[in-house]
Amino acid sequence: MGSKDWSKKKNQQEEFYPDNNSTNIEDTMKTLGINEQIKDDIISCLPDDILSRIISFLPFDSAIRTSLLSTRWENLWKKAFLARDGTIEDVVHVVTSFLNVFHQLRKSDKNWEFQFSYGEGHIVSVAVDPNNNTLHLDFSSGKPEFPTEFGIAFSLDHKIRTHEPFPYTFKAKSLHLTSLGKLSCVAASDIALNCPFLASVTITKCNGLEIVDFALHCSSLRSLSVLDCPQLKKLFIGGDSFLWSFRFRGLLPCFNRFVFNLVIAHDAMLDFRQGPGDIDIKTFDFTIFRSIEYVKSLTICRWFFETVICRKLQISGENLLFGSLTDLWWIEYSEARYNSDALISFLKFCPRLERLYVTIDPSSYGVSGRYWYPEKVPWTLSRKNLKVVKLEGLANEEEEILVAMKLKELFSVEPLIIAKSSRTCLRRLVKVPNKKMKKKKEGKLPYKFKQGVENLHEVCPNHVHMDL
Repeated sequence: MGSKDWSKKKNQQEEFYPDNNSTNIEDTMKTLGINEQIKDDIISCLPDDILSRIISFLPFDSAIRTSLLSTRWENLWKKAFLARDGTIEDVVHVVTSFLNVFHQLRKSDKNWEFQFSYGEGHIVSVAVDPNNNTLHLDFSSGKPEFPTEFGIAFSLDHKIRTHEPFPYTFKAKSLHLTSLGKLSCVAASDIALNCPFLASVTITKCNGLEIVDFALHCSSLRSLSVLDCPQLKKLFIGGDSFLWSFRFRGLLPCFNRFVFNLVIAHDAMLDFRQGPGDIDIKTFDFTIFRSIEYVKSLTICRWFFETVICRKLQISGENLLFGSLTDLWWIEYSEARYNSDALISFLKFCPRLERLYVTIDPSSYGVSGRYWYPEKVPWTLSRKNLKVVKLEGLANEEEEILVAMKLKELFSVEPLIIAKSSRTCLRRLVKVPNKKMKKKKEGKLPYKFKQGVENLHEVCPNHVHMDL
């Protein structure tokens, strides 16, 4: 075969077998009309199950980043994570990986949440809100963990770290934990440990949770909420700390290791309407008492004031004063006939109160008998700041008017007083004109309630704790 024939044959081979020559690959693609984007994304044509299988072999952060490849890939990593047979240790790694690459994902709000399976049908729902730097971990999806008693400890000492901090690009400042179990609480504690900018922790709906222990040495934590954990018995807070907000709803827990120098500056929610549980009230030492004296917003139950605070004041001879309090939500228990003595006694120590919310809750724990109320008032200025009162759940209009009259007498002002019962809409208190009063029989009350309240949310917004 001559040299010309050999060259001709070689050219024919290169034409029909372009893989033998990289230059001819490009030429062939151009000839066939295949553009660069299609060439690079051929793998996207594979079925979802195969792509999910491929993603399952990738490291967590790489798997999450596949959502950036194209619209076709956007949600495949979520399907892979939900189908994955992971472990509770993997939960920590997948959450930290997610936080570390979130700056690349936040362009699409579809990437702000996902679910991860950590074995035996257990699932954690992970979500972030970049608008307020909040991380949500919800373990209520999937099969619940075996119900058993457990405790959780948060060591938020950022001078002593047991793990190397992850270089998160998403700086979580708020952590919401829902439906923790004995297994998942360890992962939640590890994740919190590696969030050095954490300023708020909320724990909700954790069946079996008996003990919550916070060590706050040198911590940036400013808000702590524990809500609706029916088996919780002990709540410990240790270390020097300043909290902006403390919120609790549930059975009265033991506070024995509550630090004496803790200051709660803005709002305290002490919603113990479910009662004392197994605690002996006679020996209960309410060490958080002095921590809440400077709050501006407070929620408190009547029974707790009568049986705990009043007893403590009577024994110690101390004074009671809420000199900064402007918003009070007072939760009452039901009686055959309402007695406002406890409320009026408490209000004497709230000289700057502006908004009062009184709720009669038939399901609230109640006590019977007569109680000692403090009378020594360490404040001589008159109470003239009360602007609005909202009464809810009183039995009838007569009781509502009697309470309103006592409040007007105590505060020496004419606040807007609103009432609501189960049978009627919102009503406002108005004074009966003198001419009409003269025609009425002796003993009639000088006030009545009139239906309709304009601009309710402006004049009487809900108490800060009512929407939790």
